[in-house]
Amino acid sequence: MGLRRFARSIRLSLYVALVVFLSIATTALVLWWAGRHGIGAGAMAILAILLIVATSELAVALLHWA
Repeated sequence: MGLRRFARSIRLSLYVALVVFLSIATTALVLWWAGRHGIGAGAMAILAILLIVATSELAVALLHWA
C-alpha cells in the first residue's frame, strides 16, 4: 500500500523525468549517428534544436501509448 501512495505522489515528476530522459537519449543517439556520418558542427547544432522538439513529441506519444 505504501508503494502505491508513493507512486501517486510522484506521478508528475516521474512523467516529466521520463519525457526528458527519452528526449535526450533519442536526440543523443541521432546526433551520434549524424556525427559518425560527417555532419558539421553548425548543422549539428541546428539539428539538435530541431531534434529535441521532435523527440519530445515522440516521448510524450510513447508514454501516453504505454
